[in-house]
Amino acid sequence: MNNTPPLAPLTSTIGVTDWLQFVASFALVLGLLFALLWWLRRLQNNRGFGRKDGELEVLETLGVGVRQKIMLVRVRDRAVLIGVGPNHMQALTGWLDDHHATMPPKNNFAQTISQLKDTP
Repeated sequence: MNNTPPLAPLTSTIGVTDWLQFVASFALVLGLLFALLWWLRRLQNNRGFGRKDGELEVLETLGVGVRQKIMLVRVRDRAVLIGVGPNHMQALTGWLDDHHATMPPKNNFAQTISQLKDTP
């Protein structure tokens, strides 16, 4: 025979303070997560730690396939059109002069490509 006393039934009472502590902890974790994501996005827009005056700038990007895109990149006062694939990058044009580097306005990428095709 077993001489162990019977186990007492488990009683679980969760009070209002326990729920408030749970909700506050959950809100704190979510707030820290959103703050971290905001900081990472801001860091990405600033191009890295303390690098706000970089000489490399992506002017425009156009997706041409599932994993391919064309990028117009400016380095100082010159620009180059680059094709980017999953395993490589390739210059599609040579270095363009200052006129082409400053020419493309925002949201007019198709016109820029057509003008680049017309130039010898």
